[in-house]
Amino acid sequence: MRAREPNSEDAPVFIVGCTRSGTTLLRDILDRHPEQAVVMESCFFSKVWRPLRERKALSQADVRSALAALKWDGAWDRIEVEHARSDRSLGALYRCLLEEYARRADKRRFGDKTPHHILYLEQLFAIFPHARVIFMLRDPRSVHGSFLHHDRHRGLAQHDRSALGRALYWNLVLRLFLKQARGRRAQQMLKVRFEDLLHAPEQQVRRVCGFVGLEYMECLLEVGNRNSSFVTSRTKEPGISRVPLGRSAELATHARLTIELACGRFMLAEGYQPELVPARWLRRIEGIGAYQLLDAAHGWLRWARKGS
Repeated sequence: MRAREPNSEDAPVFIVGCTRSGTTLLRDILDRHPEQAVVMESCFFSKVWRPLRERKALSQADVRSALAALKWDGAWDRIEVEHARSDRSLGALYRCLLEEYARRADKRRFGDKTPHHILYLEQLFAIFPHARVIFMLRDPRSVHGSFLHHDRHRGLAQHDRSALGRALYWNLVLRLFLKQARGRRAQQMLKVRFEDLLHAPEQQVRRVCGFVGLEYMECLLEVGNRNSSFVTSRTKEPGISRVPLGRSAELATHARLTIELACGRFMLAEGYQPELVPARWLRRIEGIGAYQLLDAAHGWLRWARKGS
């Protein structure tokens, strides 16, 4: 699945994290840079890699099936030609797609913003060994509040929208990030807190630009206001909105309590203070192994849903 390696100074950029954590905002910021193009949620690994991962070399029919699954609106012929010149692997196809997106935008560098690609970091680094990965982190209580208010998710089954389900998924993606960030990929991983980005946008965007090797420009902050599911179309204004800050207070008490109990150890480590559960209780809960039981239950739930 390995494609040719890019130069480190031209490393592709990938934005991952939990849904409703500010990944779209950061994507919009970086995509404004004259050198950087960032695809808006290719979902390559879930839609293409998983069904075709046993193929060592893709046929033309496989490529066309992949483009159809991705609803790719670009020139299929160009993708097919470029892929045929490569080793015809899945990794080569992913690279061709991202390069074509950047070419159409007349930009030198490419990237992708797909939050759930956090689940495929091993595969991502196998394709792009020099990739730069930015992990967006947000208070899990605010994540759940934003998730519930976002129209796109209102048709999901109740267990998909439950506070416990979202809390355990938040734990999962954070653990996956930490596994890579504490290993040999540490220099290729960057954590950005959504709250920090809203409080000090210039400071955080300068930090991101330094990490990915881009020159900071003031125009990067002139994004359209798309970072809040609580702001209506009539109240949206240009720029980064701070409206999403503190939205956890709008959650029902039982939802906040559930999230704090489920995410407590990670919340404390990441600087998110619980409001309903004393920190000493959370440490005691961790001491008796309750978090391991929650993790096991979440793993069983994910397995059961895949099998249904």
